[in-house]
Amino acid sequence: MLKSKVNILDESSLRDCTGCAGCSLVCHSNAISMNFDSCGFFRPSIDMDLCTMCGACTDVCYKFNTFDCKNSFEDSEVIAVTNNYIDDMSLVTTAGVATRLSEYFYEKGYNICGVKYDNTSDATKHGIADSLDDILEFRGSKYIQSDTKVAFEKILKEKKKTIVFGLPCQIHGLRKVIEKKDIADNFILIDFFCAGMLSKKLWDKYLDYLRRKFSISKIKQINFKDKTQGWRKSSLSVVDECGNKYRQNRFNDIFYAFLLRRIPYQDVCYNCEFRRNVVSSDIRLGDFWGPKYKNWDDGVELVTLISDKGKYVWNEIKDYFSYQICNVKDLYESQDSGAMNIHIKKPKNYEQVLTALSSEQHIEEIFRDLQIAKMPIGN
Repeated sequence: MLKSKVNILDESSLRDCTGCAGCSLVCHSNAISMNFDSCGFFRPSIDMDLCTMCGACTDVCYKFNTFDCKNSFEDSEVIAVTNNYIDDMSLVTTAGVATRLSEYFYEKGYNICGVKYDNTSDATKHGIADSLDDILEFRGSKYIQSDTKVAFEKILKEKKKTIVFGLPCQIHGLRKVIEKKDIADNFILIDFFCAGMLSKKLWDKYLDYLRRKFSISKIKQINFKDKTQGWRKSSLSVVDECGNKYRQNRFNDIFYAFLLRRIPYQDVCYNCEFRRNVVSSDIRLGDFWGPKYKNWDDGVELVTLISDKGKYVWNEIKDYFSYQICNVKDLYESQDSGAMNIHIKKPKNYEQVLTALSSEQHIEEIFRDLQIAKMPIGN
């Protein structure tokens, strides 16, 4: 019985893992490590020589728990941020709420934990800001699954007020850990409306493509949502160490071709309760798509205040922004095509794409051979 309780890695449930690393964070014997699996997604592995079969990992893993969601969108406050008085709107992904919030609370002595692109490993990692300049590295959307463990381990050990940004599944895992450790009062948790997370292998293939076709070497700067052509026609832009540049809007870029067709997300992303039914954050941020702001192209940010902590944070920074109060109907209309739709149809050629990404084929060959262009576009 005890052995089955700790077996979070049985073959039948491997693909149900979100890669949140909660199990690894809560393991008392350091028996669980997180690494990319053969499909390019973070997965835990257990050293059974170290495992004591205490069951702590299953206490925080969503697969072994009945959801008890204290918060709901029905009771949340919905705000549309249409401008800010700090940054040029072209410099921020949407309206810069996360950046301003981070800077404000950093100056009040909080730890700020966010995601940055690591140019050395060409991967995304959570980090803790040591300066205001570090916060700028957290700025901008990223569509690669981040490595949370090192940063999360550090903030769990420090007895310091901390704001953490992450995906809904990552924030849920962290929420379970800090509640188990009885330190939840130290944390303000902020997540994002998320339709799904792509395989790291797709990103690796894409980087190879940029190097072969556009002579891009080691990346110096990257922006997944460059607004040079506007918010609704955002681009993926890259600058390398030699000054070489690449920029293409999302309807013409080959990485976005896969992203917009939601392939290949990790398997669990196609049926995700965290998009709508389970909310473990204090604030959820996103793009305010939908009909309400269809004529705006500088970027309108969706701010959803879920808890009293979230309302406190917003009240501290709201005077830095121009904003409008909205309602839950507006929220659903903004996100219903992807980031609030629990069930997203998995593409028929999902397994073929995963297999191809592990082959020697180039990304443009996969795009052609599997007829990615003929697949319907999501959001």
